[in-house]
Amino acid sequence: MNESAIYPILDGKGRLVDSVSLKIDTAGLKHRIREQDEQIRMLEAQLSPFGESSHGQTSYSFETPDNFDTALTDREIQILELIAQGYTNNEVSHHLFISPHTVKSHVINIFNKLNVSDRTQAAVTGVRMGMI
Repeated sequence: MNESAIYPILDGKGRLVDSVSLKIDTAGLKHRIREQDEQIRMLEAQLSPFGESSHGQTSYSFETPDNFDTALTDREIQILELIAQGYTNNEVSHHLFISPHTVKSHVINIFNKLNVSDRTQAAVTGVRMGMI
């Protein structure tokens, strides 16, 4: 089954300027999530004497190819969250008290790690992978 997910694109002041609509194969995703949930439960049961996670929650992650490094640093995740909110590099710079050059370096690293070529793709990928 295919469904559409609509993601807003906001400007630096939080105003809606556009949106992105994605077709999502929810049946395939639900199946993958169920499989991963079962794997997580089995691992948690093996690791915990009580068979429950230490936080009482189950987290989900999406499978990625072995050669696809999506491990973002805490700072990159902060910047990705601000990008998703529509912040420009200069606005991110002021918000996090770092130089615009440093922001640009982080944005390039984010694009490379997520294998995307623009801010919208980065935000959508971050949301879909549960990073933000």
